[in-house]
Amino acid sequence: MPDAWIPKLITASFTFQKLQLFCRVAALGSVTKAAEELGIAQPAVTAQLRAMERHLGVALVYREGRNLALTEAGQSFHRWCEEMLTRCDELSRMLSGVADGSAGHAVVAASMTAGTYRLSQLLIRYRQLNPHSTVTAQIGNTRATTEAVRAGACDFAILLLDPQESLEGLELEYLWQDPLWLVGAPHQAERIGAADPDTIAALPFVTWPRHILRRTREDEQLYAAGVFNRRVVLELGHPEAVKQAVKQGLGFTFIEASATADDIARGELAAVPTPGVELRLPVHLARRKDRVLSAMQWKLMTFIQEESRQYRP
Repeated sequence: MPDAWIPKLITASFTFQKLQLFCRVAALGSVTKAAEELGIAQPAVTAQLRAMERHLGVALVYREGRNLALTEAGQSFHRWCEEMLTRCDELSRMLSGVADGSAGHAVVAASMTAGTYRLSQLLIRYRQLNPHSTVTAQIGNTRATTEAVRAGACDFAILLLDPQESLEGLELEYLWQDPLWLVGAPHQAERIGAADPDTIAALPFVTWPRHILRRTREDEQLYAAGVFNRRVVLELGHPEAVKQAVKQGLGFTFIEASATADDIARGELAAVPTPGVELRLPVHLARRKDRVLSAMQWKLMTFIQEESRQYRP
């Protein structure tokens, strides 16, 4: 069998230096040239080559004129050597990247709007700057996100804080406040001009269901601003669904600036000024105090922390 020598590799003492030596002999077709290139005495190269042949029990090279050529077994062994050396180089680069944080994997949990818009843009920029890293974003409601970070299912989380959820054992850091803009279909928003609390209370609204923390935070701030009742005509659980309903003229909504700035720029939605009514949602980073992060996970977390400063009022 042409590759009968392969099982003998299991017991053979082949160092990467020996594999490199054989590859240079094969590439140059000469023991002398390989010895000169590697800075090794010619007899030592010859001895190493013969030792490999004895280990494998096959001839690897033969004389062809003034040069050396590979036997059929030598060709197979040469391909194997090159593959092993390539994998070794890849492993070396990977381990180096893991050590300095330029490579690795991180899992980030995030509440719905923060994860869908602002965080996703930060992760895209991070990946562009660190092409050997991999990031998994788990986006869900605040309760699921808090549970994920508390249970260790993610490395850290970007979320709204729910006072009803236990935050014991978590380390928290304020990242940014996302302003909520009152938006509507352009033709409807134009008719209003500006909206005071009484005007807001009379508008038809598309918003989040009552059991979602995002809705609770919005209602609390509206109540504090003097908007005690709203006419909610449709409740939807995702910001994209809310925007689609508003674009089709079903009503108005208060939505994070990060979620709607592009829609406004394209003329698909229009913002309505609300003098005296300013709503904001604070977003935090949370991680378990006992969570040990890799170099890459620390690097990603630090990147998000530093980039978040531009979004603070």
